[in-house]
Amino acid sequence: MKEKVSVSEMNYREKLKYKTIIKIINGKIDKKKASIIIGCSERRINQLINIYKTQGKFGFIHKSKYNIPFNKLDSSFREKIVNLYKEKYYDFNFTHFREKLRDIENINIPYGTLYNILSEGNIKSPKKNRKSKKQNLHPSRERKKYFGELVQIDASVHLWFGNFKTYLHAAIDDATGNVLGAYFDTGETIKGYYEMTYQILTNYGIPMTFYSDRRTIFEYYSKKMVNIEKDTFTQFEAACDKLGIEIITTSVAQAKGKIERLFGTFQSRLVAELRFHNINTIEKANQFVKEYLPVYNKQFALPINYNKSFMEESPSTDLINLYLSIFTTKTVNNGSTIKHKGFLYYPELNHQRINLVPKTKVIFIESFDRKFYILYQDKFYNAAKLIIEQHTSKKIKKEKNVYRPPASHPFKAASYQKYIEKHNSKKKIIS
Repeated sequence: MKEKVSVSEMNYREKLKYKTIIKIINGKIDKKKASIIIGCSERRINQLINIYKTQGKFGFIHKSKYNIPFNKLDSSFREKIVNLYKEKYYDFNFTHFREKLRDIENINIPYGTLYNILSEGNIKSPKKNRKSKKQNLHPSRERKKYFGELVQIDASVHLWFGNFKTYLHAAIDDATGNVLGAYFDTGETIKGYYEMTYQILTNYGIPMTFYSDRRTIFEYYSKKMVNIEKDTFTQFEAACDKLGIEIITTSVAQAKGKIERLFGTFQSRLVAELRFHNINTIEKANQFVKEYLPVYNKQFALPINYNKSFMEESPSTDLINLYLSIFTTKTVNNGSTIKHKGFLYYPELNHQRINLVPKTKVIFIESFDRKFYILYQDKFYNAAKLIIEQHTSKKIKKEKNVYRPPASHPFKAASYQKYIEKHNSKKKIIS
């Protein structure tokens, strides 16, 4: 407990009482006016005068101000929390960091305590540096009532992991907020949306509607069209049409609020998780995100009520692989083969090659499971790869005729004569 107290250590209420009592003692104001200033009775004013005379300034300060709380955290513990954040969890927001402390470090503390510890350590949450959003001029709408009634899909480019930007394709159910599928790719591609759709079909079923932005992956309009009917299906539209999924498109990003907010949450949480697990390749990221989605859904999404579901039963895996195919129009070349991605293929039926007339138009099909087919006159054929054997003759190395001069050659004569003399002298010694 301090013996000397300065006015600067008092709070506003304590200063008011102290200065008012001083004015009474000095005769500047009376007790009635002092009671109005402080907001108390004249009886309390007499008590405060008595406190000043017996205790001085210290009597106006709360008695527990300089007492150390019994539940105050140890300084070493507070230092441990700060070091953990700086060394391991530096890109986590405070709520996410608190979850990691609880689940991994076995430290369970209230959010307010954690916030105070980090603030005292001059640490600000990553969200502090983000720009505040402008006023939302788009009215909110009610979420759908049934699971699978509407699924919002989109892709977001971001520095998700490593030192290069990638695109995360994702789908979220409008009714429950469950993330149904996610896939990383180098661009916003049909492969990314096919992979995402495959996860939905195999894990949940066939949804009623996809809600997307107005990209050429989802819809195509010819500039020469006169009426409002569609000119042709895109690859993704054709796959959804076979599965019975309706596609609704919009050019307003705010209309797909759930998927946009999901990407904001993922940029805060998923980026930190990928960095924490040392993931720096697309293959590892796609494997991780499959394991991460159930954990995310359990924490942030509503439970799925399958009794109130618009999801239909998925077709067999073989049909899914065929529906999620890429169709390309090809021309048969002079060798009765079709060129695709640098390789030559020919139609095959019952292990027998089918020869087509050159310059014939066919549909080349690459299925989701990377199998190839050829469609010609409404008939499917297996696409067999043409293996070109290159026959090369072995090179026979001929031994060169090396000329070796005889010992009697003038170039060797002197050294040869020394050798003969040395050899003869050895014979004489032995004999």
